[in-house]
Amino acid sequence: MTRNKARKHRELSASQGSEAMAALIRDGFGPLEAQALIEDQKLREEVIRKIRSKCVPYGECTEIETARRIMGSNFYGPNECFRLLGQSLFSPHDEKVLQHIPFPPEVLASIKDDYVLVAMPSISVLKIREIIPEFFFNQTEGWFSFEKEKFSRNTFNAQWMLIRRSFSTDHSDRSWDEQIAILDKKKVFVLSASAGAFVCALHYKRTGERLFENFLNCMDRTNEGAVVSVGHGFRDGEGFKLQFALWEARGNPRTSLAIAIRPDIF
Repeated sequence: MTRNKARKHRELSASQGSEAMAALIRDGFGPLEAQALIEDQKLREEVIRKIRSKCVPYGECTEIETARRIMGSNFYGPNECFRLLGQSLFSPHDEKVLQHIPFPPEVLASIKDDYVLVAMPSISVLKIREIIPEFFFNQTEGWFSFEKEKFSRNTFNAQWMLIRRSFSTDHSDRSWDEQIAILDKKKVFVLSASAGAFVCALHYKRTGERLFENFLNCMDRTNEGAVVSVGHGFRDGEGFKLQFALWEARGNPRTSLAIAIRPDIF
């Protein structure tokens, strides 16, 4: 194989690059880091090497029982998910990955009242609806069910997420893209629609309370490029419901972001 052919073989097409970027962001990478992983072959090979060697890429971890004791009712581990939903959502590999929580105990103790710690399964919006259809306004159809709306079928690797219980209002006078860039520098990320829906449903099922007060804008985009928003509230006579809406946030400062802390900040 010639050098030019080898280079062509390694490069991603535009569509492949877009899909890779979306997948990396769903797995907790910031947009700038995701772009670096796509463009930098040496960096990509190093990340792959670490994953294959099963090394822990973060600093100090916390055992599940310790985290459960620290976080109290703000803890949702694999066992809590099973009890609340009536089925296991984690493969044996997922359970092995989730044995250690990539946040130090002292960090959890310092934010235990303001964050929820969730073992997030590899699950899509449509799969969540299949498990708990009673929590959805649109229980069988809806615009997000259309084949063209890829975000509702997207999944990410099972992982621990430390999710803030209130919206991010920092820099709310900035545009969507500017806010995302600022959050990336702060080592936090915006939730996917599936993660937002999953944690809202879990929290309500356990406590009977809403986790957020309004619609939350997510990292996902519709087929036409609009930001996907997840709302959860109460419909008269029908109880708690999840709803998905479009939010044209490009250049629009009226954004409410649900964010999670990235483990590599510590």
